[in-house]
Amino acid sequence: MPRPGGDEFAVLCCGDSSDAAEVALRIRQSLEEPFEIEGHIVEISVSIGVAFGADGLDEEVLGAADRALFEAKAGGRSTVRQAR
Repeated sequence: MPRPGGDEFAVLCCGDSSDAAEVALRIRQSLEEPFEIEGHIVEISVSIGVAFGADGLDEEVLGAADRALFEAKAGGRSTVRQAR
């Protein structure tokens, strides 16, 4: 099974698409809050790809999430895209 890259991570959730969308938006909002490191204010943005699988995490779901992430990155900063 493929693994996320060094600047990527996966979050597994149980629920429906509205739950996943809410989780994605909350993650994005939380990570975009400015924080301080050694006296320097740091701001980051994230791109999020969302995919669904009826049987949990497998290569097909990870591939769909990766494609959605690629679309999110192409869409600009702070973007969430759902796999089609």
